Amino acid sequence: MSYAAARSQAALIERGDRAVTRMYGRDPVRMIQGLVTNDVANAPLDTPIYSVFLTPKGKMIGDARVMRRASGEVWIEASTAALDNIEANLKRTVPPLFARAERLTDVHVIGVYGPASTDVRMDAELQLATSYTGDPGVDFLVRGVATLPDLPRLSFEELETLRIEAGSPRWGAELTEEIIPLEAGLRQSAISESKGCYTGQEVIIRILHRGHVNRHLRGLLLGGSPVPEPDAEVVRGVDQKVIGKITSACESPLLQQTIAMAYIRREIEPGQTVNVNGHDATVIELPFQHQNHGGISRIRSA
Repeated sequence: MSYAAARSQAALIERGDRAVTRMYGRDPVRMIQGLVTNDVANAPLDTPIYSVFLTPKGKMIGDARVMRRASGEVWIEASTAALDNIEANLKRTVPPLFARAERLTDVHVIGVYGPASTDVRMDAELQLATSYTGDPGVDFLVRGVATLPDLPRLSFEELETLRIEAGSPRWGAELTEEIIPLEAGLRQSAISESKGCYTGQEVIIRILHRGHVNRHLRGLLLGGSPVPEPDAEVVRGVDQKVIGKITSACESPLLQQTIAMAYIRREIEPGQTVNVNGHDATVIELPFQHQNHGGISRIRSA
């Protein structure tokens, strides 16, 4: 079972759901610095900086790992759906005189996940450390046809289960064009509070200093309940008021029960009981790391 290998040793998956775009030209670093929430300009070369592209109203265009290269280029690695949005935004906002964007169709992402993943070697352009599955992992950015290590192969369904167990938000599920990154809990991982101006910064600063978001991304423990579909309503039991919606859910081998991620109204505190499709669920803070169901409590933040 490849899931078990990813939890105990290492397993591999070709990430056809992800791609890389390069920005090149006179000043791509300055251009990207004004568009993303994190401080790319002051990061070391070839170091992935998790960042979000925002609209002027603070809503997400896409999330990505952004890297300065020694060549002066900037590489943007993201899910293909987010990258489509990001490229369209670059085309609208970046003058071609200063930078252009091009999808690197010969660069592919190979993911290796599990406790032994850091021992795996591949001929790669870049190696990006990740904790997407809760355990150590490496995403290899390789050019052309790669010779892959002899490791168990994960399916996307297994990867999705690993991701949900780790509480890692994914573009198209927890992260969409309707979400403000602070709602998704991305303040620590994706937002620099000391860098200069960027698109959407005013909204983020206003929330951080004078306000709050109305919902938070939470975890739900559903015991033996059936796995709910995305967009299933989360209701408050006492008055049946809708207080949230499911974004992702699975049967968790690690936690030995059904679990889900959901956006929940801020007044609903962790530890409270809510209802999903007629079944009780306990609200928790993400990630699912302090839960000890079946003697397991080893999930870390992605």
